[in-house]
Amino acid sequence: YLNTLVEHLQLDNHSARKVLLGFSQGVATASRWLHATSHVVDHFVICSGEVAHELQEQPSARLLAVPKTYITGDNDPFIDAEKHQRYTQLMNNWAARVLVFEGGHQLHLPSLQQVNV
Repeated sequence: YLNTLVEHLQLDNHSARKVLLGFSQGVATASRWLHATSHVVDHFVICSGEVAHELQEQPSARLLAVPKTYITGDNDPFIDAEKHQRYTQLMNNWAARVLVFEGGHQLHLPSLQQVNV
């Protein structure tokens, strides 16, 4: 479906930068699509969710090559302290920018505005 959407919108024909944003459970879907697609993605924004587990263990070169920003709340009920520490380390290993805001499980506009694309 995502490939069809990109093709329908003719996004590959535009010079604008393409930002893939996944929120919550959508991060897993977005990461799988980024791993599998040949379409251009200039930046991957990971909000309050996790990259697909199979890709955490064996990330593709494509997934590692795309610049990433990880945004999470410091009081997200779905991310306990252990998961936060583990996932922040993973994102650091992948050279992702990590932004932590005061708040819960949400899209945080001030953090999104800090994404450099």
